[in-house]
Amino acid sequence: MLHTALPLNPPNLAEAFFRKVVSETSLDGVGEATAIVFAHGFKSGLPYFKALASCFKEVYFVPKKSSRDEWLESVLRKLGWKVLDPFGVPDNLAGLSFQKKVFVFDVGGKLAEYPHFLRQLQEAHEVFVIEDTENGHQKYEAFRHSEGFDGTMRVASVARSILKDPEDYWTGRGIVEAVETLLRLHHGMLYNRATVFGYGKIGRSIAHALREKRLTVQVVEIDRTRAVLARCHGFDVVEKSAAFEEGGFLFLATGSGKKPKGIKVKDLVAAKGDSIVTCVTSPDDEIGDWEEEDFMSQCRPIETYETLTDLSNDSASGGLAGVQSIEGLGSSEESPKLLTARTPHLHEFARETGPRLIIVNEGRPPNFIYGASCGPYIFLVQAALLAAAARLGSDISPLGGDRIEELSDWTDNDSKYGKDEDLIFKLWGEKWIG
Repeated sequence: MLHTALPLNPPNLAEAFFRKVVSETSLDGVGEATAIVFAHGFKSGLPYFKALASCFKEVYFVPKKSSRDEWLESVLRKLGWKVLDPFGVPDNLAGLSFQKKVFVFDVGGKLAEYPHFLRQLQEAHEVFVIEDTENGHQKYEAFRHSEGFDGTMRVASVARSILKDPEDYWTGRGIVEAVETLLRLHHGMLYNRATVFGYGKIGRSIAHALREKRLTVQVVEIDRTRAVLARCHGFDVVEKSAAFEEGGFLFLATGSGKKPKGIKVKDLVAAKGDSIVTCVTSPDDEIGDWEEEDFMSQCRPIETYETLTDLSNDSASGGLAGVQSIEGLGSSEESPKLLTARTPHLHEFARETGPRLIIVNEGRPPNFIYGASCGPYIFLVQAALLAAAARLGSDISPLGGDRIEELSDWTDNDSKYGKDEDLIFKLWGEKWIG
């Protein structure tokens, strides 16, 4: 019998939860407005997307490049959404006509990378941005101090909300499980040491999950307070150069690749020990010059070796993609033919000599391979996005526009959490705990 700490996730349960959130936060009273939704294209997000569809006059959906789903996009079109090509942003947004109020549900600070477009959007519309991630939070903070910010656009972030903690915890563990699954399927766990770059919430989860698997784990962290926390949790804190000297499993969880002290391609290539590199966010955020160096073009798929007797099909061409026989090796019944097969999601930096440098999932987070599920905990974050949008649309700012707004800013005196955070925990608990 399957035992779970929480009931499984029937869609009607999630949809009922979101209907309650929309009603209790009054997001359904936002009026005639446009929503531009940047999000991962996972089927599990459909109840959240339906909630958005019920509140906005028109919705434009921009799926993340790394997580598109044709079935989901077809369903969203039936809901009346317009699905845009993520590779065309922001040009494919610039020519569109929006309602007076525009709500941008962003992830990773995508639009903050285009200050010229945001400046034009502010000139013609009331703009409200709701950001999901810490990386995006920092990008919008930088934008607010740039010339492109005219002081009218309001930005709220749920990245530092207590509602985000469960998702970050399960994301970190999911990344470790995904890497282990890939390697056990094709190679086995090659190393017993690992370095986690960045000891934020996801990096912390990764470090603890790796230690539970009996790996020797160290941390690279330049923030003094988080470095102290890592030491308090029993991890050695080392310099970036020392980590690349040793190699092993390298988990990049800083989101700060473009900053002066961020990780660059040259750091990876100069590593003196065999290394397997995993990015926790997008590769261009973790590795500052990833796109400029066109790094993946310098890598080749890893090949593994299997015999015909290992395969479920009787012939070498029986459906095993990318399989080639190795010339010169025996093919008799006494000596089964040996085959090479390209390993999915693992690529190696192409060089004739030197330590091996393996990139997991072409630099994308590996948990996406398996759906990146966080169970019903993801609904806490999605509900937080809805509540933040409702707050921005209510014309009541507790900060007077001085900084990025957070749900904890709208609070009662007797609670350290925001009113909406307490409400969402209560509504979520009624559905999944009882």
